[in-house]
Amino acid sequence: MMKIPRRSTTRSRLTRVNAAIGAIALCGAAQAESTGLLNDTIDVSLGTFLLSTDTRVTLNGTTGDLGTDVNLGRDLGIHDANRFRVDATWRFFKRHKLRAMYFSNNQRADKSIDRDLTIGDTTYSVGANLHSSVSNKIAELAYEYAFWQGDNYEVTGSVGVHTVKFDFAVSGEGSVNGETVPVSAESATATAPLPVVGARGLWEFSPNWYFDGQVQYFALKIDNIDGHLTDLRAGVTRMFGKHFGIGAGYNQFATRVNLDRPSFEGSLRWRYSGAMIYITGSY
Repeated sequence: MMKIPRRSTTRSRLTRVNAAIGAIALCGAAQAESTGLLNDTIDVSLGTFLLSTDTRVTLNGTTGDLGTDVNLGRDLGIHDANRFRVDATWRFFKRHKLRAMYFSNNQRADKSIDRDLTIGDTTYSVGANLHSSVSNKIAELAYEYAFWQGDNYEVTGSVGVHTVKFDFAVSGEGSVNGETVPVSAESATATAPLPVVGARGLWEFSPNWYFDGQVQYFALKIDNIDGHLTDLRAGVTRMFGKHFGIGAGYNQFATRVNLDRPSFEGSLRWRYSGAMIYITGSY
């Protein structure tokens, strides 16, 4: 009776084991190579706004006189414009991220005013030709923690600081203490750091298609600052390949700050909203 050598059986088993190890290795390599907004380390987005703004400023005088509630668009001719915004996130652990944002908006205008305006210590009479400029800058740094994560979604909570820097200047013929001044200039600078808390959701609803929604809010009253901030953002991003995507969305930001400082004694109410178009790099 002929016996089958054990070597053939052993080789067959080794072949199956090697095949299984190879399959596991391939799956692991495929998983390691997978990329996307849900697992990449760094994401950077640069976008442009189709912007609609509503800015109102009250600048009181140094002698205690109350300033006029000035609508920068209606009263001074500073209107809507397209501006840029940069967002970046760094995922330094699976559930932990740092997020940064910067937005800048600079505008100038010349207009003959149609009502008396008291700005600081100067009263500009109806018909005066005023040259005005305004600069708004927002910078944010926030920490995010993912409370819920799945294969195609994550929900995070965040805490951070929004710093709003506002510069305003106006010049033209006016009167100070009842005396006409050929060219009187008034300016003010306000910087208000406002802590914010928020929530964010990221969902891959179809391969390479992502929905990103975010809400942030905070109110603060301390010493000479009294203000609140609301930031709402939603967008859809289509990734092309591993590192590049294009997106569109909507953002609405609103802040109200009352300040009592030497550089700015008065109030600022600023709201902007509009559609966004942006490009994303993910690594």
